[in-house]
Amino acid sequence: MWRLKDDPRFGYLAVGYDQEDRIRYISAFVNKSTVKEKFSFQEIGDLNKAKKEIIKPHYRYIWDVPAKDDRPAYQVIAYGDNPDFLTILSLNSSSSTASKEED
Repeated sequence: MWRLKDDPRFGYLAVGYDQEDRIRYISAFVNKSTVKEKFSFQEIGDLNKAKKEIIKPHYRYIWDVPAKDDRPAYQVIAYGDNPDFLTILSLNSSSSTASKEED
């Protein structure tokens, strides 16, 4: 995990790898004590097009982005403990999501 010094929205960044050392996910975390700009869920994407997993006070929105040309499919996942603003933003490779479902 890396600490971000000058980002007004996020405080930390984490990268996860698979067994072949390929990137599985990248996640950015809000540091609630130092955040200068809040990031709304609507800034990520259309909430009507997202899969919603809401168990108050936890809000998770998931967008599946299909593969296009040479770019593989991936997921955008926004999580927050507030209905308006996120606290974690992740990009996950679709292959890592599929392997989790198989486990």
